[in-house]
Amino acid sequence: MISSFTLHLPTRLSPSSLSRRTGTVVRSMSSGASQCIFQLKLDPLTGNSEWVVVEEDDKTENSPEVLLSSTSYLDMLNDSPRNRAFRAAIEKTVTKPCHVLDIG
Repeated sequence: MISSFTLHLPTRLSPSSLSRRTGTVVRSMSSGASQCIFQLKLDPLTGNSEWVVVEEDDKTENSPEVLLSSTSYLDMLNDSPRNRAFRAAIEKTVTKPCHVLDIG
């Protein structure tokens, strides 16, 4: 699975280029140009991340529309200090034998 973060880089910053709803800055361009975005790709097996440039023209499975809707909790699952802290808190709190279900 690929976790993604999209960063729109402005070529010219103007008040109209800042979206008040999303807080993202979109660069202003001529009608014939394509837009480039950075995508953070995360390797689910190693946890290593890499920034790649994606063209707006790309109509592959890595299109910006798909990337913006993708989410992954893999970074939390691979966060060993966080998981140890949760386990320690559960062991400290739960004194009787029972099952614990952590729902987000």
